[in-house]
Amino acid sequence: SRVLITLGPDGVYYSDSGDQDLQSVRSRNVAIENANGAGDAFAAGAIYAWLNDRTTRDSVRFAISAAEVAMSHLATINPAMSTSAVKRIMDASYSD
Repeated sequence: SRVLITLGPDGVYYSDSGDQDLQSVRSRNVAIENANGAGDAFAAGAIYAWLNDRTTRDSVRFAISAAEVAMSHLATINPAMSTSAVKRIMDASYSD
């Protein structure tokens, strides 16, 4: 019942049984070192958040933040990837 459509730098459209919206990507002027693995990090972040009972909106924000962590390192898998690294970015990007 959940649908996420990534729109690159324009954000993510999401819909579930009770909510739908376009979640924008909050630009923090982070240099993209490598985009390889960003989609996988996004998907993993969304699934992780859903499994931890986050709302769809928060799951999308967590997923966007996970993709940002992935893109901030030259390696396809950022060795600093962790839930705390993702939460730091999410907290800095989305304050509402």
